[in-house]
Amino acid sequence: MDDETAAGHARETGRASATAPGPPRPTTPLRVLVAVRSATPLHRLLDALRAFSGDHRVDIRFTLVPGSEFFVGALAALGSAGAEQIPWEEATTDAGWRLVLAASPNGELDRLTAPLVLLPHGAGHNKRGADDLPITSSATRPRRDDGRPLVTLHAVAHPGQRPRPPGLSAVVGDPTLDRMDQSRPRRARYRSALGTGARRLVVLTSTWGPESLLARRPGLPLRLVRELPLDGYQVALVLHPNVYSRRGRTGLRRELEPALHAGLLRPEPYEEWAAVLLAADVVVSDHGSTALYAVAQGVPVINGYEGGAELLPGSPLATLLADAPRLDHHAPYAAQLDAARTDGPCQATGRAVAAAFAARGEALPRLRARLYGLLGIAPPEADPTTDATPFPVPAVRGTGPHATEVWTVSEGDLVRVVRRPPGGDPGDFLAADSDLAAARLLQNAALLHRRGDVPAATLGTPLGPDEVWRAEDWARERLDRYPVCRGVGLVVAEDRCLLWRSGEPAVALRAELSAPQQTGAPLVRHDPVAVLSAVHGWLDAHPGAPRPGRLTCVVAGREATVTLTAATALEVALPVGPP
Repeated sequence: MDDETAAGHARETGRASATAPGPPRPTTPLRVLVAVRSATPLHRLLDALRAFSGDHRVDIRFTLVPGSEFFVGALAALGSAGAEQIPWEEATTDAGWRLVLAASPNGELDRLTAPLVLLPHGAGHNKRGADDLPITSSATRPRRDDGRPLVTLHAVAHPGQRPRPPGLSAVVGDPTLDRMDQSRPRRARYRSALGTGARRLVVLTSTWGPESLLARRPGLPLRLVRELPLDGYQVALVLHPNVYSRRGRTGLRRELEPALHAGLLRPEPYEEWAAVLLAADVVVSDHGSTALYAVAQGVPVINGYEGGAELLPGSPLATLLADAPRLDHHAPYAAQLDAARTDGPCQATGRAVAAAFAARGEALPRLRARLYGLLGIAPPEADPTTDATPFPVPAVRGTGPHATEVWTVSEGDLVRVVRRPPGGDPGDFLAADSDLAAARLLQNAALLHRRGDVPAATLGTPLGPDEVWRAEDWARERLDRYPVCRGVGLVVAEDRCLLWRSGEPAVALRAELSAPQQTGAPLVRHDPVAVLSAVHGWLDAHPGAPRPGRLTCVVAGREATVTLTAATALEVALPVGPP
């Protein structure tokens, strides 16, 4: 049966199942085994298993197929998913399975006697890899020892993925892509959860292996977060699950720690990566299939692959990367990223997406019809649900930066400010979070800042802090303790700050929202610490000048009008926690 016939059969089966009563309801659950070889196939299978949603007649168990170098990562992923596991030896000797699902053809799958459904574990087959063989590979054992075909059904995402040697196949689409499509209306909420705001979110995607982006350019994440202005850009790194398996989470965090402290986001390899991709403004990708999911959502891609033998010529990804702008490591990154974002997806985007994905939006209904046909029962009356990708947890944001190098340029009553994490070129001055920055940064910071943390409602209650300082006393203590410090700022609200400078009375700052840059766009609220830094820089540049009543602060190209007034007695007495 060819792909188009199989696809038509799946649609007809799905329609018929809604009205046909089917065989009698089974008295005992029908047992389905999910055979997992590494974390990547598991994540794909978890999306596909929604085809069984709402059915108590099906009992699903997971087993780990031995022999992969990514065994440990797969075991951890199964645990994180809360999967009901059974040992491989038990799975291969149990004759009660009605169906086996897998997303990798590797391992001794011929030891499982039940019908085997093989799904793809990526957006088509685009690269070669020792433990990442495609379902179309001739290295897959085509038959069992008794002569029966090893795979009962190849459930593929596109007709171009039909297997060799030929066998029964059905084009069912891509459940992961459908889930991203379902989640697209949440884009603004994902950006809010990530703290992106009006910044441009740049996502690096790295597959695994010696030709991957992280293997070839291990310093790129840190270089990007240090080079790109903090108020204009946010950087995230999406890694293939096999990278976690090979390096371990502890080792990986150690390697990435400088970039994480500088603000790099590192989403988890299941679900969170999709939310981050949906929130992205531009993606820099190697030859991993994540780039195809990005362009399918309309996100422009820059080619970060530096060549080698792993990318398959003529594959959808090869088509995409051949036409995408190439990342130049000898030129400033910001201009390249902005150009790709302005130009939008490259000309090959449509061809690449069409060559990788088919039956868009139909994956779960098509897959459900096929799976229940093999089980011999009618599917539940309710349609399968495609849940939106959940919001990223706050931990994905990383740990910093807790200090910034600040550059300011004054032109009359207008001041431009640029902030970057420390470690690169030195700025005009260093600003540091008084509560969170390391001691060496506090000792070298010209501006210390903190966010007010003691609501007035807690004072005098059993839940209130044991020690409360007046804001004025706290600020003067900071100025006295750190000789380099010339200013201390307190963020009172998102649009209001207090600033103390040596030998000067406290100043209250109130920043207005920036006007939208185009019709229908939102107003922009700036990071209040950026506004504090801008005003501090202007005052440094104009020693002895009368304090202006208003300043125009330009942050990431957006103007904000900041009103400066003398702080009131109530404001300088605001309660803060201990220094």
